[in-house]
Amino acid sequence: MNESIYLFLFSLTIVFAAALGVFRYRNMDQTYTPFIWYIFISLFNELLVGIYLVHLPRTYQVEDWNLFNIFECMIFLVQFYWWHRFAKFRVIFFGVAGALALMWLAENFIFSNLHAFNYIFVISYSFVLALFSIYTLNNIVIILNRSLYKNSMFIICVGMLIYFVYTIIVFTFLLIAKDKRLLREVFAIKVYINALVNILYAVAVYYLPKKVRKMDFFDLLPGIDKKDL
Repeated sequence: MNESIYLFLFSLTIVFAAALGVFRYRNMDQTYTPFIWYIFISLFNELLVGIYLVHLPRTYQVEDWNLFNIFECMIFLVQFYWWHRFAKFRVIFFGVAGALALMWLAENFIFSNLHAFNYIFVISYSFVLALFSIYTLNNIVIILNRSLYKNSMFIICVGMLIYFVYTIIVFTFLLIAKDKRLLREVFAIKVYINALVNILYAVAVYYLPKKVRKMDFFDLLPGIDKKDL
């Protein structure tokens, strides 16, 4: 099988999470909205690259990669914000988000350009998101004294931690490694890591908590149906 087709098929494992997201979207807890949109746009991007951009010059794929990196960084930061994980540290949170945005602009428009693989921003935002995931996981484990395998926030953060820690390892190797054979082997494993994380995301979408229905005065009155009023 052609390597590009092989990689494309593995990348499409995100379709499971997207399909579940379509069915769960209307009734899910709205605090997970950024994550669901990340899933949808990730699938669209994989299809765009695998079907269209793969036939164009390599620079188009590199530009797409650089643009998707800033999207991935910001959408996950927004997700943590919607989860209210950093309510006590808002100044630091927005400072980190602003610093990462400026770093992306500087690396892609001052020190380099969108046509080049720019690794510093990828390593930096992966490190930040990995730390945020650890912080959130720690809070979940401390607060919830029960099984976590059906907890969507826990599963998402585990997936993020796996993916972004491995991303840090891969792109650090790309910066410093001289053994090209070892480099190719390390990078090749990323395909399977990505597929594993996509499956974890699908499980998380399946277990998304339902939207909490807002109650009004009549909901508090026993034995009274609002339809009878």
